[in-house]
Amino acid sequence: MLFAFTAAGDRTALIMNVNPVAPTGGDAFHPDAVYRVTIDTDGDNQADVAFSFVCSQPGAGRQTMTVYRADGAEARSHEAGGQKTVTDEPVSFTAEPEVITAGQYRLSAGLRSDAFFADLDGIVKDSGGAHPSLTAYFNQEDAKDAYNAAEPARDWDTSLQPWTAVLAHTGGYDAQAAETGLRTVLPDILRYDRSEPAAYPNGRTLTDDVTSARLKMISGGKVTSDHIGPHTDLLPDLPCLGTPHPATAAGPEQS
Repeated sequence: MLFAFTAAGDRTALIMNVNPVAPTGGDAFHPDAVYRVTIDTDGDNQADVAFSFVCSQPGAGRQTMTVYRADGAEARSHEAGGQKTVTDEPVSFTAEPEVITAGQYRLSAGLRSDAFFADLDGIVKDSGGAHPSLTAYFNQEDAKDAYNAAEPARDWDTSLQPWTAVLAHTGGYDAQAAETGLRTVLPDILRYDRSEPAAYPNGRTLTDDVTSARLKMISGGKVTSDHIGPHTDLLPDLPCLGTPHPATAAGPEQS
């Protein structure tokens, strides 16, 4: 299950995957959830723009979404707020995507083929973070929920010491090397410089092998690949990802 959107005329798309095991592990968006993408435009590690997606109760194979844009201090609220940019537009649960144009935005939501090509137990997990797989490798089980709920502006202070210890243990890092490596992922914000080519960690393309990058980081360069190739069913336009895979077993209704 994902949301994909872009500004008209912009080749950069924002894609938010909220359930990588759908439709087996959920075949609709949760009507009580607020799915959010936040953007920091001034480098202070706090949200300046937020897009919040909320969905109706699913029924009879149909569901709709409403999208809000919030700016400034309002963007830092975890609730859906600001101006409505999309109201009660359809979500797609079939191979044929719904692509909606609303003012300056183009959006699509629904089931699609997941481009996150890490088929490893325990790696794929719902997270509040921008860099995949961090909490799975670095956080103790009892620390994961607090990490996912925290604001990125706190990440460096709270995570530097325990994550340095992880890198020392798994990759033989000294303190200086660990700090240098962790500055690429802390605070947990995905940076994108439009003047440079898009390639993780400068943004992230749908063929970037982030899992191999994380394995290389955590092992101190001893493990360089997960030997899993990227998906080849990508599309040239929204929703950018290929047709959804069929469910393999009965799953919960909402994700």
